[in-house]
Amino acid sequence: MRISKNDRLFNVYSAASTPNAEGYQTVIYTKAIDSMGGDLQPIGSKIDPAMYGINSNPADVKQLFFNTDNMVSLGYFIDDLTDGVTYLVKGLHVWYSHKEAILEPIEVIIP
Repeated sequence: MRISKNDRLFNVYSAASTPNAEGYQTVIYTKAIDSMGGDLQPIGSKIDPAMYGINSNPADVKQLFFNTDNMVSLGYFIDDLTDGVTYLVKGLHVWYSHKEAILEPIEVIIP
């Protein structure tokens, strides 16, 4: 684990569903954290993706290590500015030295 490198930048978004004028649900994305540094790695071998409700190929599931004071929450979207991949936060662990998020890739367009 190399949590101190923080060599990638991420934007973090929250999402809320609200009805539009016709009554259909519309998802509105709000940027929660701008340009957060972090270290993206493959998921650890001791972590079972199924316990987080992840059905994706385990090779696609990632673990993000970060040291920001801002809090990332379950259900937030992480936009990897390096590769252009968007992830959904499925698990979160807060340790005394850093935070870890379990991420599942998701196809979503964030404006």
